[in-house]
Amino acid sequence: MTINFKSKDQELTVVHSTAGPITYRAEVDTKTAFWSTLKGANAGTSARAKALLEQALMCKEELWVIGDITKTGDMGGAAYAALPTSTGYVHVMIWDPSAEMSYDASARWVPKLRSTTHGQLKVTDRNAPRAKLGPPILLLHELGHFDQFLTKQAWYLDLCNKQRLGTKDELIACQGDIEADNLARNEWPVCDQLGIHKRQTYWDDSGNVVTTENLAKFGVVL
Repeated sequence: MTINFKSKDQELTVVHSTAGPITYRAEVDTKTAFWSTLKGANAGTSARAKALLEQALMCKEELWVIGDITKTGDMGGAAYAALPTSTGYVHVMIWDPSAEMSYDASARWVPKLRSTTHGQLKVTDRNAPRAKLGPPILLLHELGHFDQFLTKQAWYLDLCNKQRLGTKDELIACQGDIEADNLARNEWPVCDQLGIHKRQTYWDDSGNVVTTENLAKFGVVL
C-alpha cells in the first residue's frame, strides 16, 4: 500500500533538497477517517474517484496523509505537496477530516480569450445560499493533485518550479493553471458521478480562494 498515515501526535520529517528538514505533526488521526469518508460518500460508484484511489494505492510513489487542523484552516481543509529529496519525492497531503468548504453556488468564471487565470467572476445571485463541498471532495481534490504529479509530471513540476522561483504574477498564473486542470479532469467528474453540486470556479465571490489569496491577485475583475 502506498498511502500511509500518521497517528495523532506522530511526526513525519522530510529532508527537502533545498529547504532542509520539514516536520509535519499529526493533530488528528486520519487512517480510519480516510476510508470511512470515501465509503460514506459511495466514492466507489464514481469511476473517476475510483481511478484516483486505485492509482494512489498501486503507484510506486508513497503518499502520506497527515491529520491537520491548524494549517488546513488557511487551505480550505486540505493541501498536497510533492517535496523533492535527495532520493526522489515525498508526497504529503495534510487533511482535516471534519472540514467543509463553503462556496458561492451562483459564481461563474468567464475567462479571457486563451487564458484560464485572467477573466471576470460573474455572480448571478449574491443573496443565494452558499453551497458546501464536504470532506470526500476535499480529499479527492488533493488526490487529483497527486494524479497531476503521476500522470503529467513534467508539466506539473515545471509549474511548481515557476511558482517557487518566478515572479508573483508567474506564481499566480501557475496556480490558476494547476487548479483549472484539477477541476476539469478530477473534481468536476467526481462531483458529476456522485451527484454532488460542483463549484463552477476555483475562485469565490467572497474575495478569497482556497489559499486565502485575494481574488484581485488572480486578475479577477469584480
